[in-house]
Amino acid sequence: MVSPASNRQRWIGAGAVIAVLACALPAAAFAQTAIKVGDRVSGEITSRSRINYNDGSRSDVYGLALKKDDTIALRAEGALCARLVVLEQGAVLGDSGRNQDECEDEAPARLSFRAPADGRYEVAVSGFGPRDFGPYRLQVERTEAYRGGPLRAGAEISDVLAGGGNRYTLEVAELARYVLDMTSTEFDSVLALEGPGVELEDDDGGGGYNARITALLEPGSYTVKARSLEDAATGGFNLAVASRPLPEGVELRNEGALELDGAALTGSLAGSEREYTLHLDARRLVTLDLASEDFDTSLVVAGQGTRLRDYYSGGDMDARIVAVLEPGDYAVRAGSSDSDGMGLYTLQASSAPVPAGTGYGVLRLGKASAATLPPGGKDRYRLSVPRGGSYRIAATSPSLDVMVDVIRDGEVVASDDDSGGDMNALAEVELEAGEYELVVSSWNTEAGRYEITASRGR
Repeated sequence: MVSPASNRQRWIGAGAVIAVLACALPAAAFAQTAIKVGDRVSGEITSRSRINYNDGSRSDVYGLALKKDDTIALRAEGALCARLVVLEQGAVLGDSGRNQDECEDEAPARLSFRAPADGRYEVAVSGFGPRDFGPYRLQVERTEAYRGGPLRAGAEISDVLAGGGNRYTLEVAELARYVLDMTSTEFDSVLALEGPGVELEDDDGGGGYNARITALLEPGSYTVKARSLEDAATGGFNLAVASRPLPEGVELRNEGALELDGAALTGSLAGSEREYTLHLDARRLVTLDLASEDFDTSLVVAGQGTRLRDYYSGGDMDARIVAVLEPGDYAVRAGSSDSDGMGLYTLQASSAPVPAGTGYGVLRLGKASAATLPPGGKDRYRLSVPRGGSYRIAATSPSLDVMVDVIRDGEVVASDDDSGGDMNALAEVELEAGEYELVVSSWNTEAGRYEITASRGR
């Protein structure tokens, strides 16, 4: 996203030229007007105002005496689409970095800064270019900036962005969902959170150019980093920390054995996947469901020569695996479809006898296999390819919108939905010699009869 400060570096260069010209021109020609904290002054940029020979824009320059660590908020509004630059001994200390879109929206120019030392500072009010003229009102206010100390749940602070960004310590006393909001009217906010098992960053999650991070945090110390999308940006911002405790009665289980009783357990994700164990005494049709309101899910089952992964088959970005599994031990891993997913989830497992006609096992070249797909299920077949070449994998059904995936070593090498005509699947693919897995599913997760064949291509 292009931020309100997208032209900041260009304006910093222009601001530096303002400072050079301010020193070069006779003092009598352009005397500075002294202002102080609390003042509200009116002015107008005209053709007689000081000129910036870099871009032809005109400016008024004010002198502002400050003490070290004074935190100041400047605001300029009016018919002039103003930009603000603050200089200390000719060097740019801050730039409002306005752009044309904001001018069209009649948004005021804002700039906050902290005085690094006692002294006199220059505040320049200007337009964009040689044809920008008009009246303006300049307001100078003192703000209370953050003075240090760790952040905790409920904290709300105001601060001024320093070069390279600001760092804070967040102390978390108990497991809870935390929401961190960084808002600014002066730059495009970027917020980062680092700590035990956590490394998150957000740009515009808070809406507009504001940043938001939502995370389930365990007790400990975390580092919060606040910065702008543009490295050169400065200005004021607010940072708020809120927490929401876990629902009453919820007990977290982030590992251990899964019971095939359909009961849902609640776990928490904070970085890497959570792993559970599943044991089967006999061949069963197993259903696993992973759901979360906090992140998009990823569900993996691995063991007995089988590795299955699903993201969205449960609907609403939740994962579901329905598969026939052989007796033995399996690892079930609950995670996020992206590396940033964090929060609570529910996981449940159930099993049933394998229905007659369920597709499974070995599919031989040139021989069709007919089966019944269970609701939400994915039937899996093993296919041995004796030599490389062109192959056709076809799945047809009188009632289902069937899909077929061709998988090798856990990677999908071909996938098809409707290339076989009507709602039938046909994958025509070049395959190397080796072992493959064929997965048949229904686009609308309905149950029904189908037929699958694998043959040499023409």
